[in-house]
Amino acid sequence: PYEGTFLSDLLKPDITLWVSSLHTHTSQFGNVARQSNQTVEEVVAAEYGNFARATKELLIVDGDNPAMVSESLNSKASISEVRKKSLDAYKLEKQQTIFEFGDKTYNFSVLMPEATYCQVAMVDLLLKSLGKLPDYNYKKFQLPPGRTSVLRGVRDTTIIDSTYNNSNIDSLSTVVELFEAYPAKHKWLVIGDMLEQGADEAREHAKIAEVLNKVHVDRIILVGPRTIDNALPKLDDSLLQRTIVTKFEQPRDVYDYLIQEIKGGETLLFKGVRYMEGIIEKLLANSSDEAKLVRRGPLWDKKRRDWGL
Repeated sequence: PYEGTFLSDLLKPDITLWVSSLHTHTSQFGNVARQSNQTVEEVVAAEYGNFARATKELLIVDGDNPAMVSESLNSKASISEVRKKSLDAYKLEKQQTIFEFGDKTYNFSVLMPEATYCQVAMVDLLLKSLGKLPDYNYKKFQLPPGRTSVLRGVRDTTIIDSTYNNSNIDSLSTVVELFEAYPAKHKWLVIGDMLEQGADEAREHAKIAEVLNKVHVDRIILVGPRTIDNALPKLDDSLLQRTIVTKFEQPRDVYDYLIQEIKGGETLLFKGVRYMEGIIEKLLANSSDEAKLVRRGPLWDKKRRDWGL
């Protein structure tokens, strides 16, 4: 609370790309919501809305997000909206993502969820406003660590690393949808807890079950007490019949399970926290790839050792 007020007044932006407003890092917003008789999502959007009101020239928002659209009406800037319906095609390959919209094709040599189209389209609008053309092949684009990075694992496995954060159900669902579309024969899904959900923690973790009930993978490994307590009981019988589902509270136990069960050639997606990058570190085929993981350095090394990794 009040961080958007402070930063928007400090920056006074000419142009703002407002990418998202979700149930994310909401643990500090409970009192604000109760005092204003609003939902947590509404007060978060209002806090972001300070940037909309401070923007002087151009405000670009997600036109499919009602809260963002409502807040943008208070802006004096010119407003442009990006909508999902303008995406003509989304294609996912082993090491490539393709978006087609506006009679143009945008190629990325990395994996990106379909929802990322919103950000690509925002950049496109920004460049047009600046009188510049985008590099449609994004040759210089690099993913930060832990955002669906593809790594080679032991026993000829493929690891998709999405362990940077797990702060909202929307992010989790888009990454799981990416995994559904990913071309691989044997898929294992490792899902961890979401943090900073405040009073809505149980409700938000129960939504994980709604996401998982739709997937078709060989195995699902749930990691952490929040996911186990709130998502596991709501998994459909149909999912449990077609998928091997296991649960562990501690990441060290997940590693022990995986190293015992992996036969070779599987594709594993890791989405969540609880230092799951420490599991990936132990599963890498090349130790030099450790530099591509999140939370590097002595402080994080010690934290992972404290968790048995």
